[in-house]
Amino acid sequence: MSIQKIDIIHHSHTDFGFTDHPLYARRLQKEYVGRALELAMEDPDFYWTAETALPAADWWESAAACDRERLVTALQAGKLDICGMAFNTTAFHTSGEWDRILKWLPCELTKRWKPASLMQNDVNGMPRAALTRALDQGMNALWIGPNTYNALPPCPTPSAFYWEMPDGRRMFVWLNSGYCDGYFLFNENWRIGPVPAVSDLCYRPPGPGDIWKADEESVRSAHRRCVETIRLLEGKSGENMEQSRDGFTQNKIYGGYPYERLLVSVTNNYRVDNDPPFGPIAEFVRKWRELGLKPEIRMTTATEAMRCLEEENKDNIPVKKGEWVDWWANGTVSAPVELAVGKKAAVNLKAVDMLAKNGPAVQQDTGWQEPLGMSPEQFDDYQDAVEQLCMFHEHTYGSWQSVASPYSVDTRMMAAEKNIFAYRALALSENLTADLLRNRETAKEVCLINPGRYPVSNWVRFPYHCLRGNYFGVEDLKSHKKYPFILEEGPSNFKRPEAQSHLSKENVSKTFSDCVPGQVARFWADRLDPFEERGYRLLTGEEEDITCRQEAEAPLEIELDHRHWPCRVCREGAVVVEGEFGSFLSCRPKGFAPRWVLKDIFLADDEKQRARMREQSLETITAKAKDAVKTEDNEYTVTYRQEFSHPSLEWGQRELILYKKENRARLNVKFNRKSSFDPEVFYLAFQSPVHTIPLFYNADLPYLPGVGQLPGSCMDYYATDGFAWYEQEGHSWLFNGIDTSLMVLGEPHVAERVSQLPEHPDRLLSMIFDNTWDTNFVCNSCGIMEFGYEVLADGGFQSEELPDVVQSMNKEPILIINT
Repeated sequence: MSIQKIDIIHHSHTDFGFTDHPLYARRLQKEYVGRALELAMEDPDFYWTAETALPAADWWESAAACDRERLVTALQAGKLDICGMAFNTTAFHTSGEWDRILKWLPCELTKRWKPASLMQNDVNGMPRAALTRALDQGMNALWIGPNTYNALPPCPTPSAFYWEMPDGRRMFVWLNSGYCDGYFLFNENWRIGPVPAVSDLCYRPPGPGDIWKADEESVRSAHRRCVETIRLLEGKSGENMEQSRDGFTQNKIYGGYPYERLLVSVTNNYRVDNDPPFGPIAEFVRKWRELGLKPEIRMTTATEAMRCLEEENKDNIPVKKGEWVDWWANGTVSAPVELAVGKKAAVNLKAVDMLAKNGPAVQQDTGWQEPLGMSPEQFDDYQDAVEQLCMFHEHTYGSWQSVASPYSVDTRMMAAEKNIFAYRALALSENLTADLLRNRETAKEVCLINPGRYPVSNWVRFPYHCLRGNYFGVEDLKSHKKYPFILEEGPSNFKRPEAQSHLSKENVSKTFSDCVPGQVARFWADRLDPFEERGYRLLTGEEEDITCRQEAEAPLEIELDHRHWPCRVCREGAVVVEGEFGSFLSCRPKGFAPRWVLKDIFLADDEKQRARMREQSLETITAKAKDAVKTEDNEYTVTYRQEFSHPSLEWGQRELILYKKENRARLNVKFNRKSSFDPEVFYLAFQSPVHTIPLFYNADLPYLPGVGQLPGSCMDYYATDGFAWYEQEGHSWLFNGIDTSLMVLGEPHVAERVSQLPEHPDRLLSMIFDNTWDTNFVCNSCGIMEFGYEVLADGGFQSEELPDVVQSMNKEPILIINT
């Protein structure tokens, strides 16, 4: 037996939800910090690790001064450990959110004790953008325990490796086999039945004698079980324990473990998640030591265990590179509207930061950067909005029974609490933008502000009645060019509908008219420079003729398919559209209990068997398009609109805007999904005119799919910042998904476990909806959903400029009207 020592790391797995209402789960986690501190100070063999920083921060804020001193003493003595990540995360955080997540502990605590390591459990990926920031903060070790439920670890577990970042720095990684593998190393499963809430008095937490029994007979039985498992870990004998023992949180045992020290993770076995510290583990450890059993075991902290393992095996730890693409990123797309709301809030906050700062930053006692140009009250709102977004992307979306019982109160209340984070962030970001700009002194009747770093040209829309008078256009005070207003249909609130034509198909309640002519006006804003405030004068129309004059047609070459939809668009040698551009398709399983059909496919280890099962059990359906109509053709843009139908939709519509003076196109897709709890995945397909592998970004850090990711991480889909960059032989094509973030290459790969790039990575699928998850995500998002996309061909910028370019594309010019 090569394993000589076992380090037991005891922690509480942090879920803000899943087992209990998120507010109460947060309160429980806060209490556990205090309880662990008491146990650590009382028992010399008890050690505990705070898996995440947020509960420790909550505890610190309300603790008495004497208790704070005791915590610092325990931390400095190595009896307790606080890991540096605020909570377990998903892959959708922005760079600004990561900055906040890694500085969540109060500044007064970090002045006396700084986290040296990170712990992430129950997740299946980790953006390098987070780890580069962690390294900046002095955290150089990551403990990660993937949950292999509908997912795979990037390499056999347990194992260790150095993860090299793009700048050459390395993070030591302990890849654990689940977040409660230590419990099952010694114990049979005690958790039986459903996941009880703490308020459920039919269930109780385990007590002394229930688990981790410390009598000699029980400890020797645990020793036999441990030795048997070690043989499996080392690959010497036995069958795969995953198949033969109860314990749904157990992961596959791969064998071949090479080190003398084994690190294991232990939670309480009451619910496994959100459970209190369990003091009797220390008694079990003492009895093991008293009996002289081998291997030696001890309780310790995550930081100390990883330090020892690294020190003992520096010459035997492989180095890996690349992005760790998250297998569970598809869960968030089960709520596409809320994901889009979160993205919009993030775009707003970045614009607020640019508007307020546009220069150096000031260090505050919050431990992170405060933009210049904000009042203390405004900065409080800014910080609150960032924190709301961070919490929205915490890894727990809802109740354990969200899919099994989608109408239950438990499901509804947890979903409401989760989604409110995104909506609050949006409301705060919108009002903060208004607060920053409302009191600016200006004599301009109309003002447009570009809060981005790149010039923009666009149509600017607003409610016509806000002018409080009859105006027919604006004069640009910079160029003195005049732009007429184009009037459109829009809502007429609180009025009885006068005709069926005043009600759109989106007006499902048929209460107030939303298609009344002349309600919305728009005018063209021509090339607003970065951070420019462009002034305009309102025109009455009596001064001079301001009707739109068609100039010579721009050199825009448009080819239409048999349905009159543009299939190829070129401008001055740049190909903007080529082939598919927004085709709607879906993939769904057939058969009884369809989510189990998907699970059976995913669990089949043989690739050929999986391919046969997918062919038999999955169907892909492409929407049927009607004839497209050209709805507008003016000096600046030409617009096409097309209806489409699909069995899962009440209706679908897409609109394509082609820009005559830029190598640019805008696609708006809107549809009404029928209510259905059956699992399916929606995509919009696009063909890149540049035929190569795209570059993706996550939190502003680039990676190449396949070749630029950790081998074994997810290739069925990719968590991104929402855009893809194709570049080859002097041509480029920037694809930007404004409202969603998941990308797929080639074709749908549902439950495929892709291991290599497809033959045609230049076909890009935007994955806009996925409710195939079977536990704690959204079972049935239905109703109207909207998705916007923009593409730029041969834009003339470099790849490192892409995040700023995309921010400028995502944030429309801000309009201020003073009449």
